[in-house]
Amino acid sequence: MSGPSFGTWGIRVSRDEFSCALAALGIIGERSAGLRSPKDVATVLADARVAGVLDWFPWFIPRLGNLEIAVGALPAEVLAGGWNQFVATANSPIRIQVVPYPIIDPLWILGELSRPVVKATSVYLWKRRLSDKTRWHWPLRVGFLCDDRSKKIIKAIAAQIKRKNWEDLLRVFDLTGAERCDLLVSTLSARSTLALVAQRDSPPQADCVIVFDTIGSAPERTFRTLNSIDAELRTNAIALARPSIGSEVVWFTDFIRFLSHDDPVDVALTSSLGGVESRNTPLIMADGDWLQEVRLSRMTRNFLMATSGGKAGASENREIARHAGHIKALFEIERDPEFFVKESGGATTLAKATLAIGPALRRQAASLLRDHTRYLQAKVFELDGERMDATSTDVTTFRDSVPHRVDVRIGPEDAKWISNREVFPENLPRREIGHQLTVVFTEPVMTTQPQVGHIFLPRFGPSSTCSFYLVPQGNHRTVHARVSVLYKNRVLQTSVLEGPVSAQRAEPAANSFISFHPEVIVSPGMSDLDQQGSFGAALILNHAANGAQVTKIVNDSAELISVSNLSQWVDKIEDRLGRCDWGAKDMQRVDTAGTLDLLRYLAAHGSLLYNGIVKQQFEDQTLKSAKRVQLIAARSGTRLPVEYFYEMSSPRADAKLCPSAKAALLKGECPVACAGRKDQRSYVCPLGFWGLNRVLEWHLYRSAAAKELGNHDFALQQDKIASRKQLDVMRQALVGASTRADAQVKNSVARLEQDIKKSGVPLQPANTWTKWEASVKKYGPSMLVLIPHTDNDSRDIQQLEIGKAQWLPLDQLDERYVGNDKVHPVVFLLGCETAKQEASFEDFISNFASHGAAIVVASSTLVLGRQATVVAAEFVSTLKRMSKSKDKTFGDVVLSVRRTMLSKGFPMVMSVSAYGDADWRI
Repeated sequence: MSGPSFGTWGIRVSRDEFSCALAALGIIGERSAGLRSPKDVATVLADARVAGVLDWFPWFIPRLGNLEIAVGALPAEVLAGGWNQFVATANSPIRIQVVPYPIIDPLWILGELSRPVVKATSVYLWKRRLSDKTRWHWPLRVGFLCDDRSKKIIKAIAAQIKRKNWEDLLRVFDLTGAERCDLLVSTLSARSTLALVAQRDSPPQADCVIVFDTIGSAPERTFRTLNSIDAELRTNAIALARPSIGSEVVWFTDFIRFLSHDDPVDVALTSSLGGVESRNTPLIMADGDWLQEVRLSRMTRNFLMATSGGKAGASENREIARHAGHIKALFEIERDPEFFVKESGGATTLAKATLAIGPALRRQAASLLRDHTRYLQAKVFELDGERMDATSTDVTTFRDSVPHRVDVRIGPEDAKWISNREVFPENLPRREIGHQLTVVFTEPVMTTQPQVGHIFLPRFGPSSTCSFYLVPQGNHRTVHARVSVLYKNRVLQTSVLEGPVSAQRAEPAANSFISFHPEVIVSPGMSDLDQQGSFGAALILNHAANGAQVTKIVNDSAELISVSNLSQWVDKIEDRLGRCDWGAKDMQRVDTAGTLDLLRYLAAHGSLLYNGIVKQQFEDQTLKSAKRVQLIAARSGTRLPVEYFYEMSSPRADAKLCPSAKAALLKGECPVACAGRKDQRSYVCPLGFWGLNRVLEWHLYRSAAAKELGNHDFALQQDKIASRKQLDVMRQALVGASTRADAQVKNSVARLEQDIKKSGVPLQPANTWTKWEASVKKYGPSMLVLIPHTDNDSRDIQQLEIGKAQWLPLDQLDERYVGNDKVHPVVFLLGCETAKQEASFEDFISNFASHGAAIVVASSTLVLGRQATVVAAEFVSTLKRMSKSKDKTFGDVVLSVRRTMLSKGFPMVMSVSAYGDADWRI
């Protein structure tokens, strides 16, 4: 979007008037209806400032699908006049947060709104927070990258700090490794900054980054580079700002002075460069909520709230009491904000208090968290049919054809609320103020589409409440609603709200009242979710009375789609894979006839699935671009082969393999001149499959012993492993294989064992389950490698064979064969259809997970022993290689193995998936 996109709307006004009109248009939005004069516009803008709870104006174009309608409601000259009237009477800073859209040119908008005539104090571009763990503290920790120019600037800044007596106010240092800092300053260009950051195995951790650069003559390229830096460092704010050469220290001291006087970061940065009128305005990308959280006044308020808790141990309270003088000084600042105009009155006081009391507060928080448990809870109300907001007392059953409201929150046990039996997983990032969570409510029979709400979960106590609505129908005797709680597109817990539907209000019979019970409990293998990769979407697969369904959740939207009409494509894909002769000569290379024929088939049917699930999706672009997707099978036997989703055009029956296929698989991306991308009907591109181009985190249904789960339907990854951050997978291996694995190629298992030893992993072989059990107890292996044969016993129970006729029935599989409370291994289960679920109690994957496995890697089709051993060896080799980099996860390992093995001529690897937390660090 640029000026011509607005057609004739701004043709009768000057350039200055156009910029002012544009500012008013984006802020007024759909409130323009009924406005006639500049005075009306100025009044709406002033009212928005008074009534709003924000300190900034969100700017966006309404009804972007039809721009002419959006701008046709009010002439540009009216809006420009109204803006100028509003600015003339504004008595506080005008900050504008531009919300980007796919069809908008954000740099053009920023340029227009940053022109001096608009008189905005600051203009910045909204971006998503990549970390909810705000690390901003006083004394401020400022890191510089390790280059010669930075070292000189650090030395000059240190001298300036000493002259100004700012030693208590901030710490300035160079970043040699993965240190944490509040603010990172790079004196290099954006491209050089990206190159320096990307080459580090462990990049620094910074809440905010400032790069000494400008947009320059190649704005789109620089903007892309800035976004890449943002993704690499996972920042909450990033900016391009270039102080003139020789004035860097002056700029820095001005910037710190503005911050210490309670200016938001965007205002402080713009002001330190001379303001918008200087024509040296920075490019800032940040979230308005984050900008408020790191203001000095907000941090002071949060600090005082933390010191007034008083619920921890006596030693912490005594230590806080010893520093009452600091707390008193901060209370005085709170009562008189004028103190913030002095470094010694505001920021320095907070810095000294933080240094003195911070350790006690951290111990206090840890103590409170240890004793704190909360649950997902619900209340149900009947509504007056004519006044939907009028509620009666809460009810214990649902009534036929009567509107109901369901309130949901997370809180401590309370007799007034229906509590889920399972403790809500407290594995969110540690933030002082809390977290906003997304709640999705689905009842596929009684509500046509999911309802989405939000709750704010503070560090302690109950969350806020969100409400959902439904009208029970008498022909369905039970309400069966799923409540899913997510954080950044990642499911934390799903529960089912169930209750009978009756014709009249009455006391429920015993055990027939509304209940709320856990369904999925996802306990990620890392203690802080902000350290994990951002997931673009979550897909929850489920069976309902009217067939298979997928609940798709992307950001703040959810959609329920029936996949019953797609089941034929699922069946055909699974049948085709089951008939593959993986050992045939024509399937021994990626470019042989058999492999090509399989890829054509999978691409054709995978494109139909992709079109049915993704292209009909409400957030098409967001889901299409998501590189990490969480997948949860919420019922036994739910099938959706997402790995085979094919996102390119369906190839013709005579399509060739893309000439760049092998190189693209090894590199992980297609070359610029890729024939398969340019002529998608004529070529099959392996990287078009989701299983080869993104991380898919699978969680499967599992039944478990009632004593363990309290009769839950199923759970995912036990809480006891949630606090671990890294897999110790290379410590010890245990290998068991059926003698059938050597049937076609002798010594396949022996070669696998040799390869594991070459990777430096100590190994114990086991050819009986007695020896296997003894080795688990003695060595506590971190890696279990099984190349088994499967069959049913006389009771029709599935069983695994290792050695010769050494069988372990599924009902006998427990912790003795997996690990203990301290050891949670990776299990490689590569053999005869070990990933195929016939019934919930016959599921090897979920049973290994239920008894302590962190991740289970399994094949969904019959795999020959000689191929299973080669794939297992590739996994071990890749784990060894990637374990040298601290930021690699198991999801990265799976992607690499799939691509590498397919390039080497092992197409069966496409049927190998990992189940469990993809973000386990290795």
